[in-house]
Amino acid sequence: MKVKAVVFSGIEQIEIRELELAEVKKKQIRTETLYSFVSPGTELRTLGGHYGASRQFPIVPGYSTISRIVEVGPDVRGYRVGDIVSNRRCSGFLDCYPKYGGEAGGHVFEDVCDDGAPVILPEEAKENPLPYTVAEVAAISYRGAMSTEPATGEHAIVIGQGMIGAFAAEWLRLKGCLVTVCDISENRLEEARSKGFNCVSLSEPEAEERLLAFGAPGYDIVAECSGSASGFQLALRLPRPASYGTMRHECQTWPRLLLQATYIDDIPINPCAFFKGEGIKILTPNDRTKDDRQQVVELIRRKVFDTSANIKNVFAPEEMPDAYRKLQRHEIASAICKWKDF
Repeated sequence: MKVKAVVFSGIEQIEIRELELAEVKKKQIRTETLYSFVSPGTELRTLGGHYGASRQFPIVPGYSTISRIVEVGPDVRGYRVGDIVSNRRCSGFLDCYPKYGGEAGGHVFEDVCDDGAPVILPEEAKENPLPYTVAEVAAISYRGAMSTEPATGEHAIVIGQGMIGAFAAEWLRLKGCLVTVCDISENRLEEARSKGFNCVSLSEPEAEERLLAFGAPGYDIVAECSGSASGFQLALRLPRPASYGTMRHECQTWPRLLLQATYIDDIPINPCAFFKGEGIKILTPNDRTKDDRQQVVELIRRKVFDTSANIKNVFAPEEMPDAYRKLQRHEIASAICKWKDF
């Protein structure tokens, strides 16, 4: 069968094509996509030919979809036709490479019992699945933020207010941290200000001094989410000093540096001049697990995690090339494609 899809046909080239889906095998399921959520960092870098994409075009980008199950193979257990699911593992195209295949109107994929398995959404999602579209991307930030073991009253700085950084700031604040954010994009900072965060523009004079004014003598948690060399270098200068004197072997007393980004440039550093003090805990969390994804879905259901600011830019498939350009220009922070009326 044919499905419509966003296709990156080359560097900075975006098309809408019809692709052929594979037949459903015994241990596979087929879904029809209701919404897909763009992960701007990953997808825009892919559009630029990074992450190996230059050798793989044409490709279908994206990894965050909300779908309805429409066919279940005879050997699949636990999933039923009609379930609304959040997917992170998307494929099934016969004539295009999935990287990672989410931005399409339908998918065929394996029923697996690992962290890539679809997460079944609450019953209410059958009426309104839109709030859940951010779940896959938000779960990445959730895993990272929770790995820092944030405590009420701690000072946290989030460098970069793309989707990963924006969600990291939300999770840290929900754990009671005093959160400051920074970015070079005024549009992103305006969005963060509207949510009540302390904001610093990295393009202004004395930006670093301004950051330290909010978190002096440094931050308990530094989350580097920009994926840039300059952001990484800034992150090294912002943790608070650990206690001097007797070495503390309990890592819980140390400031934490969370590296929640990927880097396409090499970053030279002097390991002896990283940090002031006697200790720091560096965290490089793995990708989100199924439990992380389920936790985020539950927090959305309970309205503890408010997704309204990130689901307002909804586009038809034919409008997606323009949506990606708006993301590149930082005119919008997030974008959703609506694939089907329901």
